[in-house]
Amino acid sequence: MSHSMKRTIAIAVIALIALWGQTAAIGEGPAPLPEALQPVTQQLSPIANPAAAMANWRASQSGVNAATVFPPDDRTEVADTTAVGWRTITQVVSFDAAANPLGECSGTMIGDDVVLTAAHCVFNGGQYVDSIVVSPGSTITTNPFGLAAATRFAVPKGWADTVGNDAPGSKVPLSPYDWALVFLDNNPFHGQIGPYLTVADATDSYFQKPGLEIATAGFPGDKAFGSMWTANTTDFFVDSDYLATTLDIFPGQSGSPIYTLDPDTGDGFIFSVVSVGNDLANFSVRFTPTVIDALHTYCANNGCSFASETVQDDYAFNGTALCRNDPKCTAGDEPLLVGQPVHTVFEVSPNPTAPIYADVYLNGTKISSWSWAAPTAPGPAHFYISDATGVGIPTSPGTIAVRIWVGPVYVGSFSAQVLTALPVAPTPTPSASPSPTTTASPTPSPSPSPSPSPTATPAPTVRPKLFHVVLPGLALQ
Repeated sequence: MSHSMKRTIAIAVIALIALWGQTAAIGEGPAPLPEALQPVTQQLSPIANPAAAMANWRASQSGVNAATVFPPDDRTEVADTTAVGWRTITQVVSFDAAANPLGECSGTMIGDDVVLTAAHCVFNGGQYVDSIVVSPGSTITTNPFGLAAATRFAVPKGWADTVGNDAPGSKVPLSPYDWALVFLDNNPFHGQIGPYLTVADATDSYFQKPGLEIATAGFPGDKAFGSMWTANTTDFFVDSDYLATTLDIFPGQSGSPIYTLDPDTGDGFIFSVVSVGNDLANFSVRFTPTVIDALHTYCANNGCSFASETVQDDYAFNGTALCRNDPKCTAGDEPLLVGQPVHTVFEVSPNPTAPIYADVYLNGTKISSWSWAAPTAPGPAHFYISDATGVGIPTSPGTIAVRIWVGPVYVGSFSAQVLTALPVAPTPTPSASPSPTTTASPTPSPSPSPSPSPTATPAPTVRPKLFHVVLPGLALQ
């Protein structure tokens, strides 16, 4: 069956599943949305020896059969799980009161003390897990950052009162509440895991962007225990609540992040977590502003925080450049050097009516912030910004990136490499220099960004794992 046909079927199936969920709820009197999004928080039992518990789980693995992997299998193993982005992907292993293994999921750390995963990973079939151990960046042989026992978790009341509380084996519809946060205490990984990917909601038009890919990463149950695998695809469909995709996912990857890979900016943000799948498509909840607000509430109630954004594609960049010598970058990009100021220029169209904000990051760490009042466009539907004083001075080699917001809406970024020394040109070739521009631009004034989060541009592609519980027609991943 072709991908296009699968996509068409997936669109139809997701509509039927949504209708099924509405039908199944008739007579049960589901609570209004604000009530359904209230957190249900559960304390977890301490595990005296997380390493022994994980060893017990590892010893219990006997292999499983593949499912929801659509031929050809395009998953690839992550070679360096300690690299930026990959190291935020974590195993989420649950145990009962006797420390016997219950199940394995995946998740992603979105802050030093919090893991984003699926609700069915912590409460399913009317049963709460008793304890949880997480291992970010796990490999077949090691836990490079160590292990941590979670102290509590929170799921939406809409999950706890309905789907999560159903008897094991009963018909379970796709639920808009299949997401959860798992909380750790005291920064157990000592700040080694970040920078973290941003959680975001995006407009429908953004998901229709040509060339936009989605990706996921996690620990599939059909691969060696502890090995991290990733995949990406352009074959997906979103409606107001859900994602349907033929992205290759296997049980054990439930709760894995699904994130975008933007062809224009290279940015990625988490907009879903793996939920359920069948032989036609994999399905999950699309993060909306309402869901993200609920996640922020859960986190704040438990002493943690994470970065979130609103993303859309109504604005486009033109003439972006980073440079050393020309304050207005009229020569375009040029090699950037450690210890020398970096200048930038960019255009945004159409002409924004809200203030413009820019954050500058060096290797994922913010080094400066700037803001401009909504300017008067120097030309039709465009405006031009330059920074004559420099946006920052790199202190080490790597990547410097400028991330732009129009008001509270994130619209994208551009970046360049920072070097320790200029490359030696074999034979210099004289060329005409372009005339400097005389376009006037507003003077920036430093100010805090409305979304002060480090940017973790994900490694090429990331994949999650699914929980191994089989439902009629749908399998929890």
